[in-house]
Amino acid sequence: DIFIPIRLASTRFPEKGMRRISGKPIIKCLIERLQLAKNIRNIIVCTTNLESDNSLVKYLEQEKIICFRGNEKDILVRFLDAANKYDTDFIVSVDGDDIYTDPIYVDKIIDEYKNSKSDYVGSDGFPHGFVPVGIKVKALQKICKLKITNDTETGYRDFFTKTKLFNCTYLKPNKNFEFSKDIRLTLDYQEDFDL
Repeated sequence: DIFIPIRLASTRFPEKGMRRISGKPIIKCLIERLQLAKNIRNIIVCTTNLESDNSLVKYLEQEKIICFRGNEKDILVRFLDAANKYDTDFIVSVDGDDIYTDPIYVDKIIDEYKNSKSDYVGSDGFPHGFVPVGIKVKALQKICKLKITNDTETGYRDFFTKTKLFNCTYLKPNKNFEFSKDIRLTLDYQEDFDL
């Protein structure tokens, strides 16, 4: 399943998930893009229980998009609770501000997991916001038992990649292609939205 962590109370760029491009909310643009992936079962928007996310949830319900509400600060617990609810064994995590996520790489992440049985599938050498990550739910369960913080709002990927507890694999671009390190394909600031 694809999980999209998103909340509207962002301090850097408030309500970015509901900002409109050509009249369509960003979250809808992202979901339509992700629906082009061939190997997924569900797309689940994972937001918080905060009142500030009520308008997002209302919109998702109107559009008949699956939505899960959970822990505000702990994305890992939010993911685990959603995985338990939807009987998910492998999560493709696509941040709600990564509207350029390539559905081809969603499928490649899933293929890599099936072939390698890795606990975590990331990428190396791609622009930020272009390739999602894959997380085995059993690895997520392990992290949630071991971690000593309840704030995993940012940097949640580091729990898998920097602990040496898990088998991590990384997709890389074709050998003959190199992206500029200056390219960012994510929506963190107003300037990103303007671009």
